[in-house]
Amino acid sequence: MRNSFDLINSFNTNLAQAESVLMLLFVNFSENDGDFSLNPYIIENAITNIQSLILNAKQDGNELGELLMNTKNQGGKDE
Repeated sequence: MRNSFDLINSFNTNLAQAESVLMLLFVNFSENDGDFSLNPYIIENAITNIQSLILNAKQDGNELGELLMNTKNQGGKDE
């Protein structure tokens, strides 16, 4: 089981990567004068990646919540 530092780091990394993909999508949008139809694969791939990264971050958050509850119940020992 991962410790709280690993979970927080993974959570932050997943959200930062999702933000990067989103920024690349907007850069592509602005470079093509707002026309996404030039490469629909970019949009589909970006949305899939963002969904996956956010789902990973959600899982990290859920694990962190469980770890914190277990830590509280064990008297403050983070394993």
